[in-house]
Amino acid sequence: MITLIKAAGGLRPLPNLPTWDELRALVANGDLVERVHVIYDQEPAWLMIDERGLLKNLPLNAIATEVYRENWKRQGRNVSSLWIVGDAVLISGSDYRDYEARDQELEMEDLKRRTQK
Repeated sequence: MITLIKAAGGLRPLPNLPTWDELRALVANGDLVERVHVIYDQEPAWLMIDERGLLKNLPLNAIATEVYRENWKRQGRNVSSLWIVGDAVLISGSDYRDYEARDQELEMEDLKRRTQK
């Protein structure tokens, strides 16, 4: 499952596994994307967020924050100062496994794009 989690509220399923460029457009307005490992529905997943979101003063994403905090709560940690800002993409289930298989390919694509500038 690939889901866009809007900071303004709401979820939107995405039909295909996005490329790095598509992820940048979806969550970071073309900027850097941070990949955060989480557990979602008791399975490993990725939460893709704007790496510089806090510096940009992006709005709180309550849904993504709850997904993120649940992981820390399981470890008995204080979560009051943890939050996710801006839009996020959650990659879970079979799409997580597909993403993991394609991860190296995506990173090479990203490296090529950055070195061509």
